[in-house]
Order: sequence, then structure tokens, then C-alpha cells
Amino acid sequence: MKKLFVFLSAICVVGLIACAGVKKPDIKGAVDDAKGEVQKSADEVKADAEAAQAEALKTSFNESFATHDANIKGLATKIDGHEAKYQEFVGAATKKVKKDKNFKALVKEHDAALPEIQALTAAYEEALAWVEAKKEAPVAEDVTKLNEDMAAHAQKQTEALTKHGTWKATMEGIKTKYKMKVDLEIPEPEADEGAEGEGEAAEDEAAAEG
Repeated sequence: MKKLFVFLSAICVVGLIACAGVKKPDIKGAVDDAKGEVQKSADEVKADAEAAQAEALKTSFNESFATHDANIKGLATKIDGHEAKYQEFVGAATKKVKKDKNFKALVKEHDAALPEIQALTAAYEEALAWVEAKKEAPVAEDVTKLNEDMAAHAQKQTEALTKHGTWKATMEGIKTKYKMKVDLEIPEPEADEGAEGEGEAAEDEAAAEG
């Protein structure tokens, strides 16, 4: 009987030791791990969305600038052409022409407007510096400012061209009246050789496909 008691006691001790060695499932840890994975996934999605938005803004900013820049440079070339013809006209004016009231009025009006027209060049240089600083990582406000400022600049150039058009008409009248030997036609801007080459290449390719 004593031996049986000792045997049963030993079994109980072994059982207790075995039970003590069994670990309970770490449910809280598993939940925390799952939450961490979900948060990580959400952060990655957010980062991807922000990166895509930043790239879209950069593309919009730079494409808009390219369009505005081409337009503004084209207008500037026309203004320079008109100014060159004005200077040529004044240089060809005789003493008799210079006494003409229309000639005097023309020179007075031109000289009064010239500083403002010339200031457009300096203003655009400042705009280009701003674009250079913003072009790699623009925000939405920068895209809006770019379009507004460039459009306003082009509008001032258009107003300058309108003045030059009026002056040209006056010069044509004076030229005819005094039979001046001066050419007032504005030369067409030279074609971009690179663009022309691309156009010819495209035509050759189209012809080859045909």
C-alpha cells in the first residue's frame, strides 16, 4: 500500500512538471503583430500615393512652364523685331522728317513706354530663377502661381506688341509721306533647326511606312 502511494505521488509530480512546461498561446502578441503589418501596409500605400502625387505635380509644373516659356520667348522675339525696325526708322529720318508732328509724337510715346517694355526682360529673368528653384519638387500652389504669373507676363508682352503695331502704322504713314527708303517689315523668326530636323525625320518615317 505504501509502495502504491509513492507511485501515485510520483505520477502527480511528473504531471505537474509536464503541465508547467506547456506554454499558453500568446494571443495578444499575435494581434499586435497583425496590427503592425496592417499599419505597415497602410503606410506603404500612403507613401506610394504621395509619391505619385508629387510626380504628377512635377510633370504638370514642368510641362506648363515649357508651354508658357515657348510662348513668351516667341512674343519677346517679335517685340525685339519691332524695336529693331523702329530704331532703323528713326536712324533713317532726315531733318525734315524729324520736324514732322507725327514723328515727334511717335518718338515721345515710344520713349515713354520703352522702360516698361524693357523691364519685361528683367522680370522674366526673375521668373526663370523661381522656376529653377521649384521645378524639382513643386506643390500645387506653385503650379497655380506659375500659370498665373506666366499668363500675366504674356499679357504685358501682348500689350507691348499692340503699341508697337500702332507705332508701325504711324511709321508707315510717315515713310509714305516722305518717300523714305526704309524697310519696316518684321522678319520671320528663324526656324528651330532641331525641330525642323525632327519634322523631316517624321516625314521620312511616314513615307517609308507608306
